[in-house]
Amino acid sequence: MRKFLGVTAFGLLLLSPAFGAKKDNDHNDAFIPGDVNENKITQEVRHRLVTLPYYGVFDDLAFRVDGSTVTLLGQVAQPYLKSDAENVTKKVEGVT
Repeated sequence: MRKFLGVTAFGLLLLSPAFGAKKDNDHNDAFIPGDVNENKITQEVRHRLVTLPYYGVFDDLAFRVDGSTVTLLGQVAQPYLKSDAENVTKKVEGVT
């Protein structure tokens, strides 16, 4: 029984790269100029929000990026966290 499980696991390991292989005919990587800036803003805003000093498990911060406009959403346990989130978001390059 142990030998059968070992052979089965080895066979699954051999087949797993075939299932994860990317097809060459996938052309979903179309370049859209606005997306690059929005992705950069999204990454920077996310980083700044999660590294706020008093951000905790009871806080629910979310945001939406539309071009260079960032909309903050969610709820916070302490009112000063709301103003801190607004201030760090305003300082992100590209946010108007």
